[in-house]
Amino acid sequence: MFSPNYRIRDFLDDLDKVCCYLSGIPVEEGVKTYDALHSFCWGWSRQKYDYSKPFESKFFKLRIFKKGTPHIEFLDSDLLKQINKIAAEGKNWIGGGY
Repeated sequence: MFSPNYRIRDFLDDLDKVCCYLSGIPVEEGVKTYDALHSFCWGWSRQKYDYSKPFESKFFKLRIFKKGTPHIEFLDSDLLKQINKIAAEGKNWIGGGY
């Protein structure tokens, strides 16, 4: 059975928490990205889904390519901008007056 690597769960859960915090949405609300990925992979291997068909979690559109690499796209471009700005400020890549 094809399934996502369990080590990616912590990363995706943390990414969901950041998105929830910035969006003002409770963490418990919506589909978690790892759960959506796992459900899709389970259904794909059991039902012979088209693996390249995109699917969604609360904040992302996901697509799995033939070699098993998932690609994640933000559904809200403003949320992506917020995350990039905060990350850049934390690394001192941009000035505080951005």
